[in-house]
Amino acid sequence: MKTEDNKLLEFQKKVGSIVKEETNPFFNKKYADINNIIQVIKPALNDSGLTLTQPIVITEGRQILHTYLKDGETV
Repeated sequence: MKTEDNKLLEFQKKVGSIVKEETNPFFNKKYADINNIIQVIKPALNDSGLTLTQPIVITEGRQILHTYLKDGETV
């Protein structure tokens, strides 16, 4: 049985680099769009048995987005 660390390593090996295809017009800098990132990583997540969650938490009136990669076999 693979541990969560083994699954994360497997995931990292499968993903590789993500291309920055979008341009921020205010700073004239390239960035990777979140939809493109998810499209690239989702097959590797599924193959590795990992899940991605991004809950929004409201703390002291501020919205904070947390990103978690978890072992899909545990709750």
